[in-house]
Amino acid sequence: MHNSLSNVYLLLSQKCNLSCSYCYANGGDFGQESRLMGSRVLRRALERMLPLADEVLVVSFFGGEPLLNFERMQEAVAIGDGLARESGVELRYALTTNGTVVTDEIIAFLKAHVDYVAVSLDGEVRLNDRERRFRNGTRGVHDAVCATLARFREAGIRFGIRGTVTEDGAGMVDATTRYLRGLGADSVRIVPAFHADGWPLPALDVLAESMCALELEALAQVARGEEPVRGESFYKTLACTIGGERRDHPCAAGDAMLAVAVDGGVYPCDHFVGVTDYCMGNVCDESWPGQRFAQVRAKLNGNSVTQRAACRECAVRHVCGGECHAHSLAAHGNIATPSPSHCTLMHRVYSRLTAEVEKLVADETARGRMRDFLGEER
Repeated sequence: MHNSLSNVYLLLSQKCNLSCSYCYANGGDFGQESRLMGSRVLRRALERMLPLADEVLVVSFFGGEPLLNFERMQEAVAIGDGLARESGVELRYALTTNGTVVTDEIIAFLKAHVDYVAVSLDGEVRLNDRERRFRNGTRGVHDAVCATLARFREAGIRFGIRGTVTEDGAGMVDATTRYLRGLGADSVRIVPAFHADGWPLPALDVLAESMCALELEALAQVARGEEPVRGESFYKTLACTIGGERRDHPCAAGDAMLAVAVDGGVYPCDHFVGVTDYCMGNVCDESWPGQRFAQVRAKLNGNSVTQRAACRECAVRHVCGGECHAHSLAAHGNIATPSPSHCTLMHRVYSRLTAEVEKLVADETARGRMRDFLGEER
C-alpha cells in the first residue's frame, strides 16, 4: 500500500450539545452509541495512521462536538508528537467546533498546538438560531459563538467559518457571507443543506445566482492581485482551466482522507461514519488495514466522473469532480447517482466561472496573477 494519507479525522466525541435542523450526523452520534473516544482507540488510531502518511499528516479533531472530550484532544497531541518524532512524519492539528464550549484552558491549548480552527456559524442571529439551538431547546447559539470568536481574535487564533444555507436562506448568501467575513474569519465557506428530495427550482435558482456572484467576485479579486476570503468553486475552476488539473473524484475520501469513529471503526470520511457497508475495518484489529479496507477504497476510486453515467457527458465534470460520494448515497442509496440539485447548481456555477476565466486569460496581467495565485495555494 502506497503512503498517501494526508488527513485523518478523529471523532473524539459522538456527542453534541447542539441540535441543528439539518445535521447529517444524527445529532452528533452518527446513528451509533452516543459516547466519547477512549485512550486505547485514540492511541491505536494514531499508531495505525502515521505509517500510511507521507511527509505531513493533518490530524483533524472532529465530532459531534470534539471539545466535549478536550482531555482526549490533549492526549492526542502528546501521543501524536511523540510518534511523529519517531516516524519522521510531520503532524499538524486542526479542529472543527461549534464554538459554544470554549474555555480559557482550551484557548491556550489551541494557540499552542492547533494550526487551524473551523467554526460553524450560519449567519446573523435570527438566521443562525432558527436552525441551530442547544440540545435543551434554548436559543443563544449565535451569541455564544460570536463571544468565542472575539476571544479567538484577542488570543491571535486564526479561524475559518463554515456556514450552512437552507432553502429559506438561499437569497441571503451574499449578506451572510459579508456578515461572517466581518467577524474576522480568514476564510468563509457556505455549503447548501441539500436533502434527499432536492430543493424546489425557485430556491435553487436563487442559490445559484447568489453563489455565482460570490465566486465571480473572488475570481475578480484574484485577477486584480487581491487576496480573496474565498470559497472553493473559483479555485477549482482556475486549477482546471489554467492549471490543467482534471478532477475525477469529488474529494480524496478513502485514499488521502480517512475518519476514525469513537469505537475505532475506519471510514472514508466523517460523512460515512455509521454506514456499515463503507466501514473499512477497525484500528484495534491486528489485521488492519486488510481486505475490507482495500475493497472500500477500490469502490470509491472506481466511482469517477468517467464511470458515473450521470457525469460522463457533463461539460463541467472535470472541474466539479462529481457529487460527494456520501451525499449521493444519502440521497439515492448509491454513490454513483448525484442529486439533481447538486448537478443544477454545479453546472450553473462552473459554466459561469469557466467562461469568465476564459475572458480574463486574454489579459496578460490578470493571467499572471491567476497563475501566481494557483502556485501560492499549492
